[in-house]
Amino acid sequence: MKKILIAFFALMSYSALQAQESMPTKQQSIQTKVTSWYCCPKCDCSQEMVGQCCIHDIDLIKDGNYFCETCNFQSRNVRTCPKCNIDMKQMECGTKKQPVQLKK
Repeated sequence: MKKILIAFFALMSYSALQAQESMPTKQQSIQTKVTSWYCCPKCDCSQEMVGQCCIHDIDLIKDGNYFCETCNFQSRNVRTCPKCNIDMKQMECGTKKQPVQLKK
C-alpha cells in the first residue's frame, strides 16, 4: 500500500510541475503581444490604434493593407479599387512606427 501511495504522489508531483512549466508567464504574454500600426497615406502621422490623421483629417490605414489614393478606400486583399477602378497601393508604415505629435 505504501508503494502505491508513493507512486501516486510522485505522479501527482510530476503532473503539477509539468503544468507549471507549460503555462506562459506574464512576461511571455507581454512579449507575444502583436502591435498593429495605422498610418496616414499623406504624411508621417502614425499611431497604434484606429483613428484619423491629426493633420489631414482622413482615416489612417493599417500597416500592410491596400488603399486607394483617390478615395481612401482600404482593404486587406483587394488590389484594385472597386469605386475608382485604379490600382491601390500597399501601406508600409516602415519608419513611421513612432507616434507623431503636433508642434504647437
